[in-house]
Amino acid sequence: MSTPTPPDPDQRPMPEADARAVEDAPAPSSGRSPRTPLVVAAVAIVVTLGFFLIPALGGSSASDSDQTAAATGSSGSPTTSQATPSTQGQSDAPFPDHARRTEGDPLALGRVDAPVVIVNWSDFQCHYCGLFATDIAPKLEHYIKDGTVRVEWRDFPYLGPDSLVAARGARAAAEQGKFWEFHDALYSDMAPPNSGALTDTRMREIAAQLQLDQDAFAKDLTSEKLLQDIQRDGREAQDLGISGTPSFLINGQPVQGAQPVEAFDAVIDKVLKGTS
Repeated sequence: MSTPTPPDPDQRPMPEADARAVEDAPAPSSGRSPRTPLVVAAVAIVVTLGFFLIPALGGSSASDSDQTAAATGSSGSPTTSQATPSTQGQSDAPFPDHARRTEGDPLALGRVDAPVVIVNWSDFQCHYCGLFATDIAPKLEHYIKDGTVRVEWRDFPYLGPDSLVAARGARAAAEQGKFWEFHDALYSDMAPPNSGALTDTRMREIAAQLQLDQDAFAKDLTSEKLLQDIQRDGREAQDLGISGTPSFLINGQPVQGAQPVEAFDAVIDKVLKGTS
């Protein structure tokens, strides 16, 4: 998928306060509705041209090593890119609108005909994805409630095998209409990346807490179709040049990292003025 080349961004130095939203993405070892402080390493996001892309997503196997390959490419280790001051914050560079607006999508919140759609690529092991889910997204919920904004989740489980296990667990919960509850549970109890905490057993424990049908959940946890849906999201991010999480497109306008709510407010307001 080709994307338009954005204009050259501002080259101003990055303020220290913004470093929380833009850091180097660590390479893994090979081997909510939108809502808890978290302790894992942060990753940078890049939605501009001139940075390396992550290897193509592909493959499907139950083993951890093969699951890593399925999430990040045959090498099991994504190419990382160093964020520069010019990539943090919001940008005026428009991209194609990647909103799907699928009626009844269990991975979306808000009206299908909302004038603004926030497309969110995230990883369940990403500290700043958790920060967005916990601290920032709740401040945007009033837009969802009044019909202004729709939020669409996209999986980008590139930090390693545990990321893919968690993505598959959340997708299995989505099959029973409990994606966002599962999403919240994952972000409320995070461990260091690829520590072995996010296992199939842990996924089933969360499913039990949410009172999901255990037999159906266990079947969906290894669903080839759901895995392909996860891979599709990852390839979409890759085609856009996204190299980390969280990464957002708001009606084609990129917002990069766990920015303060004011950054999202500003883009939403700009989009609304453009559609009025």
